[in-house]
Amino acid sequence: MHKRIRLQDYNIQKGDTLSLNQSVSEADVTIVLPKGEQTLSTKAVCTSTGILGAALYWTDTKDQPVSGKAHYYPWCYKAHLTLTAMPGYYLTADTGVKINGEDVAQTSLGSDGSLTFAKQYESTTLKLLGIVAQQPVTGVASGTEMTAEALGLPKEVTIETDSAAYTTAGVIWDLDHLVDGSYDPSLITEQHFTVKGSVNLPEEVMNTDGIATEVTLDVTVQAAGVTGAV
Repeated sequence: MHKRIRLQDYNIQKGDTLSLNQSVSEADVTIVLPKGEQTLSTKAVCTSTGILGAALYWTDTKDQPVSGKAHYYPWCYKAHLTLTAMPGYYLTADTGVKINGEDVAQTSLGSDGSLTFAKQYESTTLKLLGIVAQQPVTGVASGTEMTAEALGLPKEVTIETDSAAYTTAGVIWDLDHLVDGSYDPSLITEQHFTVKGSVNLPEEVMNTDGIATEVTLDVTVQAAGVTGAV
């Protein structure tokens, strides 16, 4: 048998106003992740139903508050967020929270009804230190077509970043405007020329020191072989 619940059992009297609140089941927060040489953003956006606002601040690995520009990768920062509910809603310890679509493992419900949580991030950009010089291309067969693919020019160059890790970047070779020499596929003699390329840095690599992103490459086309007696 179900027990009958009466309003007067809860000291609710005639004329009293009841406020029926709804719990927030999930909240998805969007923040700007740390990037080298860019200011740490304290903007947090949450458009989930029932959320009034989201506050964000950053700390370092020792939980000391930080602001200003972020360092380059692999520097670590921790995002601390606080969510508050709209009138008519309330947050619980079971409210599922995501930051930029990723689940947050642990949250804490405050006495004021706010929900706090934190998540650590690494700065997502590298600092360009240099572009490794290109090794000459030799042994190209006489009569080879004047294209980057036919000449065997590399599609990528090696770059050096501040994390002491070498990575690669795409390069586009300008075969219409040679830096030095010339090339005529119809000639059978040995030919030498220098081609210029423009390096396209990956999005996560910043060139704050203004390092030249143009490279040159020396190419040698061998002479045609001669067969038979003169």
